[in-house]
Amino acid sequence: RPTVGKYGENNIVNAHPTEARTALSVFIDENPACPPDRKYKGLDRVDDGAKSFLTGGTLAAFASADGLNFERIEDISRDPGRFDSLNTVFYNKEEGQYRIYYRDFIDEVLRIVACKTSKDFKTWENAGPITFDDDEFFQLYTNNIMQYPRAPHVYIGTPVRYTERTAWTTNYDQMPDRELRRGIMYSKDYERLGLALTDSLFMCSRDGMHFHRFHESFVDSGLEKPLTWKYGHNFLSYGYTEDENYIYIYSITEHLHKSEPSKLLRYRIRQDGFASFKAPYSGAKVVTKPFVFDGDSLSLNFKTSAAGNIYVKIWDKEENTAQSIEIFGNNINRKVEFDKSLSAFSGKEVIMEFSMKDAQVYSFKFE
Repeated sequence: RPTVGKYGENNIVNAHPTEARTALSVFIDENPACPPDRKYKGLDRVDDGAKSFLTGGTLAAFASADGLNFERIEDISRDPGRFDSLNTVFYNKEEGQYRIYYRDFIDEVLRIVACKTSKDFKTWENAGPITFDDDEFFQLYTNNIMQYPRAPHVYIGTPVRYTERTAWTTNYDQMPDRELRRGIMYSKDYERLGLALTDSLFMCSRDGMHFHRFHESFVDSGLEKPLTWKYGHNFLSYGYTEDENYIYIYSITEHLHKSEPSKLLRYRIRQDGFASFKAPYSGAKVVTKPFVFDGDSLSLNFKTSAAGNIYVKIWDKEENTAQSIEIFGNNINRKVEFDKSLSAFSGKEVIMEFSMKDAQVYSFKFE
């Protein structure tokens, strides 16, 4: 952690201690037309004299040449909004445009995620709120939407889900930190702080606007212990670090309790391990929709038990088939052997079937 010495010891953007800062989100701009002095860009909420933290403020952009010395540049939005969240931005090289995902509201109450796009980081168009492939409604605080580096045509996100129960029940009396929860419910306007809980979900998309969202927790609070199972828990970092086999994601804890320093936790999953098709020992089959691939080999990211296995079958409209050998083990990138070359199926519309027994498939790739 460098000693910057710009605004205090480590503060790199805030020249005014009384001006609220929520969460600076920074990215490296890969736009070929980006000026060198704006190579690093970020978003943050700026009060600009707003009378209310909840209803005022500006979504402002910052830029830097070195990632340490930031200056405020364009304002992304001065529309009435509630930008007190980790609003994210990146440049999509495939689309040739920037995307911003930010916190927005419906009917002044419900927390949603909206998107703006721009070709030049100056003129922004409203793309609208992101949508989902089901009717379930969850309030989402952060979004953490990004292009998945191993498959840039796929967008992933790990939003924080906000759940607020309507009243105190005896279940809260049995949870950790009863007096602390009661203490932060100091007025009618803030009763929700003792009733609400947060966890993180996983979602993915092909177009960046319409998402498939898994309803089950991606990261939950674990076993009950002090300073867990509360509002402000399980806020995941934006982005991740990785090595050949694993992805490392970070989470902040004890977000609202100023008497305790926040702690950073590290979680590990396998590459592509956000979700999988999983089969019990009794067996299951997964059949794809028709698709076209280019290449002559298939690799799998999978695992089985010692007694489990996977078989892969590919067939085309003329009912020509390719059948794999028995596959077992635990591998990020296993090349699948077939009884014939896959080059005969390349460029054609095919269907693929996984016959699985006590096994999981995380991803596959044709090359």
